[in-house]
Amino acid sequence: MTLFRYDEAPAVGIEIDGRTATAIIDTANADTLVMPRGRHPAGRAKAHIVVAGIDFGKVDIRYADVSDTRLGNRLLSKFLISIDYGKRVVGLWRDPRIRM
Repeated sequence: MTLFRYDEAPAVGIEIDGRTATAIIDTANADTLVMPRGRHPAGRAKAHIVVAGIDFGKVDIRYADVSDTRLGNRLLSKFLISIDYGKRVVGLWRDPRIRM
């Protein structure tokens, strides 16, 4: 189990191509990861992603006009998730039923 504290929206720390970032837990997002496009053109790309110590390798991500990085269900489905809104803590456990 890995615990993450958050200030505003429930979020977790992740690694994107070796850089540490924060991603909002977005259970309504069917994608893997949606990132602010910044200087990138809107569209698909590949990035090396690590979430809660689980290395997913290179996965398909999307750059879009969003203000914050958003972690979607294609990656979240690999975890059991607990959100304590009162204490502002997210817990992620790798779901042992899911083959990685």
